[in-house]
Amino acid sequence: MYEREEQDEVIEFCLKHDLIKKTDQGYIIKKEFFEILDYFNI
Repeated sequence: MYEREEQDEVIEFCLKHDLIKKTDQGYIIKKEFFEILDYFNI
């Protein structure tokens, strides 16, 4: 299991690479994001 800090790093990475986009309605999440979460086992 990953530490909180490492989870934040993964989220930062995803934001930087447009896997997650923040909008007024919330977040737009691309399916690749979930593949990355599986990869990191978060």
